[in-house]
Amino acid sequence: MVEAKKNEVNEKLVLDIVKLHFDEIPKIKKFHSESSYVAELDFKDFKKVIKINTSNYDWKIAKEIQIFEILKNNGIPRPKIYFTNLIETEYPQYYIMEYLGTRNLMELGNFDSKNSKDLFKQIGVYFAKTHLIKFEAQGKISTEGILKQSFSENYKKEFDLFLINLIKLNLLSVLEISNCKKLFSTFQDSNEAVLCHRDFGPWQVIIDDKTNKINGLIDWEWGVSSCSVADFARAESLMTIFGCELKFFKQGYEEIKKLPKNYEEIKIAYKLPQLLSLLYHYTKSKDETNYNKCRKYFDELIK
Repeated sequence: MVEAKKNEVNEKLVLDIVKLHFDEIPKIKKFHSESSYVAELDFKDFKKVIKINTSNYDWKIAKEIQIFEILKNNGIPRPKIYFTNLIETEYPQYYIMEYLGTRNLMELGNFDSKNSKDLFKQIGVYFAKTHLIKFEAQGKISTEGILKQSFSENYKKEFDLFLINLIKLNLLSVLEISNCKKLFSTFQDSNEAVLCHRDFGPWQVIIDDKTNKINGLIDWEWGVSSCSVADFARAESLMTIFGCELKFFKQGYEEIKKLPKNYEEIKIAYKLPQLLSLLYHYTKSKDETNYNKCRKYFDELIK
C-alpha cells in the first residue's frame, strides 16, 4: 500500500489516484486540514476536490461520506461525492468530491452587505436542521451504527484531558484552574441523540464566490450523535471568536429549534472542553494569533 502519513502526502500520490478516474492531469492546490490531506484539482474545464485520510482513524472518511448522504436526504447543502476508496489496499482511503468554492464564512466575517442578515440566518437554519436528525443512541457514528458513548462521558473526558494538558504547560493559574472546575461542575447531562458537528465554525461554511449563497456545510469527520444544546454552544464560541454575526445566526437557528430558556446559564460548561482543547492545540502549533483570540474569549468566560 502507498503510505499516506500526516503532512507527507505528495503530489505524485495525488496524481496516481487522479489517473484512476480522469484522463486529464490537473493542477494541484493543497488546502489546510488537520487530519486529512485536502487538495483542489484544477482541470481545464472544471474543478474537483480530493480528501485523503492521513490519520490513524480509518472510520473518519467513511463516516463523513455517510453523513453527507444524511444531509442530502434532509435538504442541507453539502458536496456531492463522485469517487471513493474506503479499503486500504494499493492506495490510502480517499474520496473525490464536488468543488464548492474556496470562500468560507470566516473570510466574510462581519462584511457590510445587505445580504448579511439573511446569510447568517440561513446558516442558523441549516445548522438547526442538522440537530433535527435523530439517532437511536448517543455515541460515535459508524457505518455499522452508533458506537455507544454517553454525552456526559464524552464531555468530561475532553474537559479532563485538556485541562491536564494546559496545567502541564503552565498556561493556567491556580485561580483559573479552580474557576474552570467550578464552572464545569454546573454541567447538565442530556439524553438527546442527534447529529452534532462538534467543530462548527465559520470555516465549515462554503459560500458561493459570486452570489454569497451557501454551497455546503463541510468537515463532518468528528461528527457524533449527541446533545444539540452543547453543539450550539460550541458553534457560538467559534462564531464569536472568529468575528461572525452571532445574533442573526442564533435567530435563524431558533426559527427551527428553540434553545432552552436557561441556555445562558448552562452554556459555559458546554463551551469549556472545546476552549481548553483550542488553547492547547494553538499552543502546540505555535499559532499565536488564534491562541490570543481564544484566550481573550476564555478569560472573559471564566472570570
